[in-house]
Amino acid sequence: MLLGNSFVGTEEILKEVKFYFKPFFWFVYTSFVQNNISVSAIFRDPKNEDSYLNKNLFLPELNNLKNFSQARKDRMTSLTRIVGVKYIDDHIVTPDESSHFGFYAENSTSEVLKMEDTVEY
Repeated sequence: MLLGNSFVGTEEILKEVKFYFKPFFWFVYTSFVQNNISVSAIFRDPKNEDSYLNKNLFLPELNNLKNFSQARKDRMTSLTRIVGVKYIDDHIVTPDESSHFGFYAENSTSEVLKMEDTVEY
């Protein structure tokens, strides 16, 4: 069982205090931040997919978007069940659908795609 995880990425981190962390968003895809601040590994900017794919060190590879692995795909598609718990009032994982492998459409922060409509699927 997977509780409140961000499988495809999260667009907003700490939205209540985003104003104070603005510099984090400017540098999130730098080598220093990616290697030293763990939450940067799940940050995904839908309006900057190129940087996400090329500079994020964790999720693009885990989701098989970078360094494609047939073995990884086979393991995921061989699962008969997976339970992902989505928290409705989550202030970390945005959009909520990321807990169910969904995410925003490219260049959008309002249109949310279901898992079946994402590139990863």
